Amino acid sequence: MKMMRDLLNCIQRDNESLSEFLQRFIQTKALVPNALEETVIAAAVEGLAIGQCAAHFTRNYPTSIRELFKVVRQYARSDDDLKKRKAIRNSWRQAVKALRPPPTPSQQNMRPFRTINNLQEQAEHNSAEQCLQGPPPNQQYSSFDQPLHGGRGGQAPCGGRERRGWG
Repeated sequence: MKMMRDLLNCIQRDNESLSEFLQRFIQTKALVPNALEETVIAAAVEGLAIGQCAAHFTRNYPTSIRELFKVVRQYARSDDDLKKRKAIRNSWRQAVKALRPPPTPSQQNMRPFRTINNLQEQAEHNSAEQCLQGPPPNQQYSSFDQPLHGGRGGQAPCGGRERRGWG
């Protein structure tokens, strides 16, 4: 004979489906004599893993054991159907993969090859664009009264060319 603590410790395991948990909970409840309805409801709701069913009971707490089991069975049926559909879809995908011939080298998704020269040219191009644009607005001055490059008498950025408006 089980005790009330066994009912309270009946929780849904990590890889246990909702229907398996419900079956185990009903078996445990049958072995606990004189369990109060409120206690059974609280134990079942608290034992649920985080998911749609638990969220439903957070919004609409059941008022009877009959209502509790009815709603849990609906969610369990939905979860079981979803698992079956996923299994069927995966078996179809496996069958299609098995029938498909292996790709030839020309069919493979190949990325463009980048040489070191291309990367160097791209870096030079980006630095030239930055010189023409000037520093970003938030980096023009290190403080409100001190220009970043020493004011008008300091060294101009971008190889000695001074730009109007910020130098």
